[in-house]
Amino acid sequence: MHSIRATAAPDGAEASWPERFRVAARASVAAVAAWGLCLLLPGGPQYPAAIAALLTVHPTVYQSVTVGMQYGSGCAIGALIAVPALLFGGPTWAALAVVVLLAMLAAGHSRLGHRGLHVPTTAVFVLLLGRGHFGEEVSWHLVAVAIGVVCGLTCNLLFPPLQLRPAEDALDRLRRELAGVLRGLGTAVAEDRGPQDVLGRGWREDLTETLRAAHRAVDRAHESLRWNPRVRVRGAGRTACRVDHEILDTLGRVADDVAALSRALDRRTPRDAAFRQRYARLLRGTAVCVRGCTGGLPHPVLPVTRRECERLADAADSRALGTRAPENRLLMILDRTLEDLGQAEPAPAGQARKEAVGV
Repeated sequence: MHSIRATAAPDGAEASWPERFRVAARASVAAVAAWGLCLLLPGGPQYPAAIAALLTVHPTVYQSVTVGMQYGSGCAIGALIAVPALLFGGPTWAALAVVVLLAMLAAGHSRLGHRGLHVPTTAVFVLLLGRGHFGEEVSWHLVAVAIGVVCGLTCNLLFPPLQLRPAEDALDRLRRELAGVLRGLGTAVAEDRGPQDVLGRGWREDLTETLRAAHRAVDRAHESLRWNPRVRVRGAGRTACRVDHEILDTLGRVADDVAALSRALDRRTPRDAAFRQRYARLLRGTAVCVRGCTGGLPHPVLPVTRRECERLADAADSRALGTRAPENRLLMILDRTLEDLGQAEPAPAGQARKEAVGV
């Protein structure tokens, strides 16, 4: 494994039960509201409104607005494609072929996303209804879809979901795990043992998965801030700073350094017992600094740890150790880690909020 960060790209993940329940509850409210509004209006069936409402509700306001606009646009574009063929030719074989061809081409537009499928389905639906039902069922279908989209958007705007707390928890788990690995490596150095003897065989895979989960959680948190009216609530900006991508990048670089440190210890461990004890204390001090990498000022232990690292490096130089000696390799990796921790600063609250909402 050359880099833990390289394998930690965000990917899809199953949402937690509380999050799924909140989305399901909002979808239920939106569907019932859309159904009820359609009952109050003279028209056709109410199911298009209920379906549009539940399809529009998503875990974030940005997703809900995007999907709602895509769904409504797909239905409208499909109807517009089918109307000329319906008025001038009717539901013939040739008309069906032309409508499906044009609708499929329109469905492939990137702005419609996965909802592009609604273009050909709506177009075929409108065409096959026939000219006799055009003024009644088709127009009502589009109106019901619009009502459903508005109800879905309203539910997400009245109860705008924020996912900052899960991101904070994921970053805290990453900090805890990195700190635990550093303490374990300190034990391995002090006792002249291999990293796997202390941490176990699967620690790299566990750390990689924790880093992936942090990437996913931070990405979801920042997406939940986009177009969200709750962003202006007192404290939301400060919380957004604590889940800033800069902090995640810093922890990712520390994870890479931890992996490099483990590989260096696997190849060759220092034989000087005094060096091992001092280096083990440095690793434990670095673990404390990692736990304090929360987006504010660096941990007070960090300057002390850096000075001790410099003293240990000077002591190693005084013994005329070669640049390829394991002691110098370990010190270089640790110095790089401490430098990264010292530069971990989040964006200002206002800037973080603007970046999150896409301004």
